[in-house]
Amino acid sequence: MEREQVIRIERGRPVICNREVLLRIVETAE
Repeated sequence: MEREQVIRIERGRPVICNREVLLRIVETAE
């Protein structure tokens, strides 16, 4: 499985997280 690093801007600061982590954050946000 390929782990792609996505850069997410949080509080004006770029944060590098895994796609799986971002998906979990999105699900929690919703």
